[in-house]
Amino acid sequence: LPSDLEWSLAIGLEDAASDTPELRMKNGPRLYPWGGSWPPPKDFGNYAGTESAEGKPSWWGTIPGGYTDAFPRTAPVGTFPPNKLGLYDLSGNVWEWVDSTFTADSVSYLTRGGCWGSDRPAYLLTSRRSLAFSTSRNDETGFRVVLAPSD
Repeated sequence: LPSDLEWSLAIGLEDAASDTPELRMKNGPRLYPWGGSWPPPKDFGNYAGTESAEGKPSWWGTIPGGYTDAFPRTAPVGTFPPNKLGLYDLSGNVWEWVDSTFTADSVSYLTRGGCWGSDRPAYLLTSRRSLAFSTSRNDETGFRVVLAPSD
């Protein structure tokens, strides 16, 4: 799994290595993968569009303004455009585990990137970190494998 700092670099952030993930989130830029405005552009990623409410209770939240994408739940990898580094799906689809904890004494790990059920602006900020226990399992969380070059 990538570390929190590696994931930040992949999405285009240059976080301070000396800060904790908690401080990196608190002090991070209020930017989205598509820029500084809300909501996301049409078909930018797999988020909580109107299609995600199908079969959900009436209180299920969706992105205001009628945002929609073609997938009510997870989408195939590479469906949406890559970022500037050529990496896919760093925003939306599934929260991604990173090999870092929120604070030094935390028992929970971090997830990054938002998911198909993310409907709030704060969930899709590039600096957002969410907490999850390593025993958590659901269809909103996945992982990304990072390969390091051999020496």
